[in-house]
Amino acid sequence: MRPLRIVALVIAALALWPAPVLGQDLPPGPTTIHPLGRMPVEHDPGRFEETQTVILDFAPGAWTPLHSHGGLTLVRVLEGEMTRRIHGTEDLFRAGEGWVETPGDVHAAGNAGGTPARVLVTFLLPKGAPLTTVAGTPTQDAPPGPTTSFQSRRVDVATGAALFDEAATTVLAFAPGAWTPLHSHGGLTLVAVAEGEMTVRGGGGETVYRPGDVWIEQPGDVHAAGNTTAAGAQVAVTFLLRRGAPVTTVAAAPAPAQLPRALPRTGDASGPMAATVVLGTALLGGGLYVRRRLAGR
Repeated sequence: MRPLRIVALVIAALALWPAPVLGQDLPPGPTTIHPLGRMPVEHDPGRFEETQTVILDFAPGAWTPLHSHGGLTLVRVLEGEMTRRIHGTEDLFRAGEGWVETPGDVHAAGNAGGTPARVLVTFLLPKGAPLTTVAGTPTQDAPPGPTTSFQSRRVDVATGAALFDEAATTVLAFAPGAWTPLHSHGGLTLVAVAEGEMTVRGGGGETVYRPGDVWIEQPGDVHAAGNTTAAGAQVAVTFLLRRGAPVTTVAAAPAPAQLPRALPRTGDASGPMAATVVLGTALLGGGLYVRRRLAGR
């Protein structure tokens, strides 16, 4: 076999090899408004069938009354500082930090500082459970005190309870025409459209989501999301993960194959096994050729 033919076979076999995947925090394409923040979830989430996302703005001195929620509640401080009072204790949380509230926990949250604060809240609720209960009165609204700058629709989570012990949240902006590549996530993912309009492509279909809408991504679902409009869009994203699971897996682009148009016929085998056979044969032939050249010197 001629040396150039051996080299061509090796390169062709590598081009046929399945593309690797890249694990990372967030898919490229959008702009990160608030960085990805992670926090452990040590409480049993129990069974939840619905989810809702809220963004609250606390002016300096603004507080909620004592209240509780009907399901597990994940709170992330996006801007400023927040203080939580519960069971006679007081804890301070800065931007990027967060806390978890279990169903029925009576507490108050407020901004004891001199600058505005903003929080992203994700509710994981049993079917029909109240969002907030104040002084024994249940309601489907966020607690009074702060300004509700965004409240998504309440949507079903078809899988029910998801196994997770870590939550990660972020806020992303999509400029007109911005798209992620095809990717998947390592846990149940809840995406709420806070501004603009978003399009999701996956499973052979395309769906458009508008402000207040929420879409659910199952672990491993391969999809792309983007903004096909002339105006900007923003989404608030919550990932429910097993500790150590990748947030995002992006499929690497296949290497361009500017090689011989056809390989020698090797029978009817195809797929990764055939690529393995071709690669092994090419490497063995190349090794024998080099060995003979060295021995002849």
